[in-house]
Amino acid sequence: MSILPMKYFWTFLVLIFGHQSFGQQVYNLHEVEQQAAPPAGMGQLEEYLQANLQLPIALAAKGLNGRVFVQGIIEPDGSMSDLQVLRSIAPEVDKEVMRILSLFRAWKPAMKGGSPVRQKLVYPAQIRTEANPGYDAQEEVLLEYFNKKQVATQIASEIEYRNYIPVDALGHARGELLFQKKKGDQWKTIVTVPFSGTETWIKLAGPKGADSLQAIVTSTKGSNANSVYEKVIRTPEGRIIAFELYEGNKSIPQVARYYYAHGGIRQSLQLGESIGQKTDWYPNGQIRSIIQFEPESGKGPTILSNWAEDGRPLVVNGEGSAILAGLPREGAWVFDSGMVKDGKQEGLWSGRLADSTTIYEEEYIAGSLQSGTDHLQNYTTYLQTEGSRPPQFKGGLMAMYQFMANSFYFPGTRPKGRVVTSFIVQPDGSIKDLKVLKGIGTEADKEALRVIGLMDGKWDPALYKGRSIASPMSIPVNFQAE
Repeated sequence: MSILPMKYFWTFLVLIFGHQSFGQQVYNLHEVEQQAAPPAGMGQLEEYLQANLQLPIALAAKGLNGRVFVQGIIEPDGSMSDLQVLRSIAPEVDKEVMRILSLFRAWKPAMKGGSPVRQKLVYPAQIRTEANPGYDAQEEVLLEYFNKKQVATQIASEIEYRNYIPVDALGHARGELLFQKKKGDQWKTIVTVPFSGTETWIKLAGPKGADSLQAIVTSTKGSNANSVYEKVIRTPEGRIIAFELYEGNKSIPQVARYYYAHGGIRQSLQLGESIGQKTDWYPNGQIRSIIQFEPESGKGPTILSNWAEDGRPLVVNGEGSAILAGLPREGAWVFDSGMVKDGKQEGLWSGRLADSTTIYEEEYIAGSLQSGTDHLQNYTTYLQTEGSRPPQFKGGLMAMYQFMANSFYFPGTRPKGRVVTSFIVQPDGSIKDLKVLKGIGTEADKEALRVIGLMDGKWDPALYKGRSIASPMSIPVNFQAE
């Protein structure tokens, strides 16, 4: 065993402790050569804050408009430490702002003498929410009022109908939704929209594969195909994994937010009349891409902007070389890369795993897929131009409801409730692994399985990059007592 000479030993200690002292020193704004900032500017952090914000509805409904001033230290690794509130709005709001800032690890650190250093910073988090006079804090419900033409109104003399929506602390549905008509001083329920909650295990895609996570899936989807409904997936502890708001029988949500396992936003989706926008983030909070799409047109997406994880711009104003988050393959993230011209995919694009394994290659002209090869388990399949979509009952959603109504048979006293079934639609349109996720009784459960079983072979399978794949489905069967 060699022994370090004493003079070198002391030099070694001086270097170590000198380096630690330098690394632990905290600088103020005016003491650094380059101040710490998000790579794409403070607007990027503001957008991340708003996309992640989950406030108690009891507070948000009051209509908040103020700033939470948070002081912290921007570390050389891009994180923000030692967070403390200097000016508060409310303890619940302060706690949420601190949670989001701790998730954002994409700061470009301050520089001094050519090296990254620790810098003190005060961030004013702007908090704005719309007042919602329809929230009843005593009953913990949302009340939405309508006139005789069922147009929203707050004028007392015009009110004839209302939605009665029990909600949880964050404003998500927690029970049956009631559509009611005013009868004198009372309200009579006309329509009841069932509420379902199912405990299950879900797969969250990751760099190397999917992680299993216990979850609770709640939904307010009723039998009316044109109704608005929400679907929320959360952990047993209450942390939201996904939120989707659907309008009618559309397969794409009107509004959606999806989160990483650590609680930070992964993707947000907003669909307008004809154009939607999808925004993706990296796990460290750095914005990844902003993409527009037209779901009804059949046209390819328009790639507006794209950044690398360290904040370097890859696509600016629809021009550049992109690396995008593609659809997961067997639980592992797939990254799409290629040239972007006028916002459209151009030339050769490839989909690769995190370890650079090539999954598929595609040729595009002005965003239109011309041809492609899917490398899967040592064989090659040629891509079609249909792209990707979930399984669909042949003829559409209304045809499925009609088929179920025509097939249903239940002699004797009919129970009341909802049987939730699940199955897998195979690549050939057949179904397998049919089972009851949530039942209401032996006979009702058997009839639900019988009716769903009659759908065998009546499905158009899910497509992934034009290839038919097996995909899970869940269908509720409603029973109404006679």
